[in-house]
Amino acid sequence: MQQADTIIPAKARQSLAFLDGLRGLAAVYVMIGHARWLLWEGGTAFQAHPGSYSLPGKIQVYFFSLFKYGHEAVLFFFVLSGFVIHLKQAKGIARGEQVSLNGYFLRRVRRILPPLLFALLLTFFCDKLVAWMDASVFHHATPDPVANENISFDHSFTTLAGNVLFVQNTYVPVFGSNAPLWSLKYEWWFYMLYPIVLLLNKRRAIWSLVVVAVISAISITGWSWGIKLIDDVFAYFFCWWLGCLSADMYAGRIRIPSWLIIVATFALLYIPVSMMYEIMPNGAIKDTFIAIGFWGLLNLFFILQKRNVSLKLLEKLKPLGDCSYSIYVIHLPLLVLTNAVILKSTGNVLPRSMVYVWLAILIIPVIAWVVHLLVEKPFVQAKPPEKKSPVSMARS
Repeated sequence: MQQADTIIPAKARQSLAFLDGLRGLAAVYVMIGHARWLLWEGGTAFQAHPGSYSLPGKIQVYFFSLFKYGHEAVLFFFVLSGFVIHLKQAKGIARGEQVSLNGYFLRRVRRILPPLLFALLLTFFCDKLVAWMDASVFHHATPDPVANENISFDHSFTTLAGNVLFVQNTYVPVFGSNAPLWSLKYEWWFYMLYPIVLLLNKRRAIWSLVVVAVISAISITGWSWGIKLIDDVFAYFFCWWLGCLSADMYAGRIRIPSWLIIVATFALLYIPVSMMYEIMPNGAIKDTFIAIGFWGLLNLFFILQKRNVSLKLLEKLKPLGDCSYSIYVIHLPLLVLTNAVILKSTGNVLPRSMVYVWLAILIIPVIAWVVHLLVEKPFVQAKPPEKKSPVSMARS
């Protein structure tokens, strides 16, 4: 890489709390996109009778149309996850310390599994209520063909076991209506691959980047490793490792010029462009390109810190970041159940008003916060440290 001044001065390294805010906003973004999808009549219906909407109603329609890129937002989670997982090791290696992964796998299990098990139980309960109501969403007969096609209710033991073992959407479907669980498969196997690649990273950070880029490129181009799970995970491993690259940059192990970071951020413009033009039909190629944009965005925040731009507003959203994982894994079955209740009471007609979307925005984070306190926090709360780490959020 071209040599340049590190993008993070020592002063700016004192606080990474703003990352919690970003993480919370990303989770809420995904949730709002699904609420818009399930609790409102949709853009196609709106275009059929825009005159029936008041000016405030139209403003809400156009505002919430910004929340239709939920899949792309998950790529930001991947990048941020790679950063926080690798940061401690990157800083230790930069200081010449002995790197240890003692307790790493147990911490990953304690972090990801308890909320997942709760989410699976909640999904089963909500879906059974939907079936008991004989709701249209259960029969794939809602007014929204996208919902009919993408929401399923498979609760078999095989599907349950496959989701617990993180092979959903490879060998089994996601469990029930909880479609967002697709991304946990990737997160889990990224965690499992990380210690292996770390051995190479400790020698030279750039070597690990090149190796991950090559194996991901091979998978993206369609060449098979002979095991479908490996094909799936390797295709997205580079997206996650971009976060590890940012951690190495933060620690001063790799230096990349600021102009290149800014150029990379412009890759995010492809998100709205892709809705109009089929430039990259291959999903993994498109997603990798977008992940590069999020990598640029993440490092752009660090550049802003360097220039003393205040990120206090994002730091104040830390509580939202703390329960972001719970928001992510519980919101969709709750929304599907709400959709069932609405359609049952209206004769299978979704409302023109955004009132239910606003209610979801207000209520689901509160529910997620309670879940976080009861199911998440007891398992991830560390022993009292000698000095609190500025990246306590790295448990994500």
